[in-house]
Amino acid sequence: IKMGKRAHRKFQLYRISAEFAHHTTMTNTAVFQWRGRLLASGIHLGISLLIAVIAALLVFAFWYPYPYRDTSGGRELFLIVISVDIILGPLITFAVFNLTKPRTELIRDLVVVGLLQLVALVYGLWTVFIARPVHLVFEFDRFRVVHAIEVPEDLIASAPSGTQALPLTGPTLLAVRPFKSGAEEMEATLIAVQGFSLSARPDLWEAYPQAVRRVLAAEKPAAE
Repeated sequence: IKMGKRAHRKFQLYRISAEFAHHTTMTNTAVFQWRGRLLASGIHLGISLLIAVIAALLVFAFWYPYPYRDTSGGRELFLIVISVDIILGPLITFAVFNLTKPRTELIRDLVVVGLLQLVALVYGLWTVFIARPVHLVFEFDRFRVVHAIEVPEDLIASAPSGTQALPLTGPTLLAVRPFKSGAEEMEATLIAVQGFSLSARPDLWEAYPQAVRRVLAAEKPAAE
C-alpha cells in the first residue's frame, strides 16, 4: 500500500510537470509566432513606405508640381491611394505569416500578398496619372486647368505642331485660338453647352505667346 501511494504521488508530480512543460512550450510558441508576425509585418511596412516615397517623388515632382498638387486634388488622391496600400499590405502579411507553415506555402502566401499590393498600387498610380493636369489654357477671359482625362483621344492628333497634347512633366501654357468662322464658333458653342470644355480640345489650341495681347486685354484688377 505504501509503495502504491508513493508511486501515485510520483505519477501526479510527473503529470503536473508534463502539463506545465506543455503549457510553457505553447506559451513560448505563441510569443514566438507573434514576434515573427510583427517582424514580417514591420519589414513589409518599411518596404511599402520606401516605395511610397519613390512614388511621391514621381507624382509631385512631375505630374502634380506646385501649385497643382493642391488645386487639382493630386495630394488628396495620392494620399488615399498610398494610405490604403500601405495599411492593407502589412496587415495582410501579419494575418498570413506563420512559421509553422511549410516553407513553400509561406513563400507562396507572401508572394500573393506582394503581387496583390503591387497591382493595387499600379492601378492607384494609373488613376493619379490619368487625372494629372497637362495644360493651363487661356480661354477667352480666364485660365482653365486641363487634365489628361479631359482631352479627347480622337483630337490629340490635331494639336498644334510642337505642342505635346499630354506632357508628362507638368502643365504647359496654351491658349484657345480665335474661331476661324461663324460656323466653327457655333459648333464650339454647342459642344460647350453639352459640358465639353473648349480648353480641352487640341484642335482649338495655340501657343501661348500668340495670345499674350488677348490675355493683357482681358486682365482685370484683383478686386474684381
